Amino acid sequence: MKLKPLVINLTLLICSTLFVFFTFEVLFRVFYPQSGYSLTYASWGWTHLPNSRVTYYKETPVFNLDIRSRPYPIPIKYNSKGLREFDYGYPKEKNVFRILVLGDSFAEDMGSFFDNLHTKWLERKLKQMGYPYRIEVINAGHYAFDNANEYMFYLKEGKKYSPDIVILMYTGDTAGSDYAGFENGKLVLRYKTFTFSQKLYRMAVSWVRRNSQFGSFLLNEVTNLNRIKLFLVNQGFKEKDKAIVNPDRPEEQIPFSDADKAIWLAFKEDVEKNNGRFIFMNCTYYPDQPRLSSLSEENRAFIKHNKILLLEVLSTAENARRIKNEEMRLGIYNKLFDSHRFGYKANEKVAERIITFLLDHKLLPEQL
Repeated sequence: MKLKPLVINLTLLICSTLFVFFTFEVLFRVFYPQSGYSLTYASWGWTHLPNSRVTYYKETPVFNLDIRSRPYPIPIKYNSKGLREFDYGYPKEKNVFRILVLGDSFAEDMGSFFDNLHTKWLERKLKQMGYPYRIEVINAGHYAFDNANEYMFYLKEGKKYSPDIVILMYTGDTAGSDYAGFENGKLVLRYKTFTFSQKLYRMAVSWVRRNSQFGSFLLNEVTNLNRIKLFLVNQGFKEKDKAIVNPDRPEEQIPFSDADKAIWLAFKEDVEKNNGRFIFMNCTYYPDQPRLSSLSEENRAFIKHNKILLLEVLSTAENARRIKNEEMRLGIYNKLFDSHRFGYKANEKVAERIITFLLDHKLLPEQL
């Protein structure tokens, strides 16, 4: 009989805790929405959880009591391969021309609705050009990827799609030392294996990120505490902070910009071995202010010297901001055309720039 008060108190504690958590969850969803993220481990670092769904609001949450002005929710769905894309199979079917787009958040562009992705604009516009074969554009972008992650993904997964063209979208992310380095003067890629505890941690974090906005907030606050963050990084739990030097594996004294260059060369060679064409796409190019460009003048010269096809996209940020402000002033702003990377109404222009480049370099055949 003495256990009865204990059971009652424990039940009340659990119910009150759940009530408080549920209340905060509702408040956060209304006034401080957190974007959802879906990650799982992969040998090239990480990938999205296959067949998962999340909702994106903004990269950085903003508290706002005015519900009408809160960020608009963007539904995101990942396919059976963990890509924000249709379920294109591999190898490709006959009479199909494929373009594989790789990159970081500029490629994935969580801040755009699916139909507004630059890859979908590119696919639709190419189909309208009347080529006698089917054109498929596959978006393999992963937020926070760098050159090493992208190259490793291509070798392990991307080349299975048998792409005729591979576009690498570059935004200045240098290869992390946990994924690429030099041994005896040669580039070495470091594929990852994971312990049971690392996999369990990632599953738990991914579940919280996908299902609870208040839980995501608490997770951010706790894991950013210095001691906890240091522990998570040292244990290999936080892939976001992946570029940590292993004291048991001293790096050769070679600048990591050279690792990037070695990756670009190897990338080009591997794509061409698989009967494709490799395009290096500099996503933010300032012709009058080269220091602001994502690609340095030194690296631009290296790419041109090694005959890597270089596609430069003029920075769209300022013009997109001007167009958005003007349309908001006129009351004709349409959220369906927004993008948190290239900017408002810029994704279509990026697709058109890519098409112009493909035509200028005769990369679209008349027949397959």
